[in-house]
Amino acid sequence: MSANKPYDVRDNEGTLIASMPPGAETTIVFDFATQRYTVTTPSTTTTTEKFIRLRGTHLPYRIVNRDGAIVVEPVADQDTIFEVRSFVNHPSWSTTLNDNLFRGEMEVRYAPASNRLWVVNELLFEQYLKGIAETSNSSPYEYQKALIVAARTYAKYHIDRNSKNAAEGFTVKPTEADQVYRGYASEQRMPTIARAVEETTGVFVYYGDQLAITPYSSNTDGRTRSWEEVWGGEPKPWLVSVPDPCCTGMAMRYSPTSYSHGVGMSARGALAMALDNKGFEEILKYYYTNIELRRTY
Repeated sequence: MSANKPYDVRDNEGTLIASMPPGAETTIVFDFATQRYTVTTPSTTTTTEKFIRLRGTHLPYRIVNRDGAIVVEPVADQDTIFEVRSFVNHPSWSTTLNDNLFRGEMEVRYAPASNRLWVVNELLFEQYLKGIAETSNSSPYEYQKALIVAARTYAKYHIDRNSKNAAEGFTVKPTEADQVYRGYASEQRMPTIARAVEETTGVFVYYGDQLAITPYSSNTDGRTRSWEEVWGGEPKPWLVSVPDPCCTGMAMRYSPTSYSHGVGMSARGALAMALDNKGFEEILKYYYTNIELRRTY
């Protein structure tokens, strides 16, 4: 990895391994046999059993309320952009682009639960949403806002519960298993998505006093599915089957872990509603039954 600004390499306990100038490369190798990390920079090599963090040298601060106590805490510099040079991540529509740039902080950590090594991007929540790549920059703006509010609510639901990928050491995957995130390059390519994030900042979907989980899928076959129809368990009253007329007659290759599960908002149906001059609130309230939209910050 390298970065556009000075950055520090530390272990997960905060011990400084190296301070790096802009553009300098850090190589991290994990030995699965010994479960140790080897960190190599142009001036040093260090081996440790602790996982590795890379973050900008300059640390801005934020003031947060933690259970009634006002706390001042450092946050990763959001203008530090890391390049994961060994990561090949071409968009499906271009082999000349490589989405391997990420804001904020990077971790390299082994997850014993799955015996896998992960590279984790940690950044401020609204900045994360600007890297969401679920649609094109030219899609209808009200559709983009509906999509961003659903994506924001979905991510916050899992942040609050810290359960879905907790054993792996992160919150959501950057794929269709959760929601497609392509980082800084996607943010630069899609400025209207960034604007949709800014205009809906802090807006979430609620059912009563409950933050609602908001799955969405690429299309249906003419109707959405209820939560229990696909995943079982207790029904979720905002996730019931509703007609999705623009998808009538379409095939829906069912997969409970991909965009074709059919639960919640249908992307194709929401797009059709936006083209019919429906606003993002009306779109969300159609696909998520009896919900409210609340701006919480």
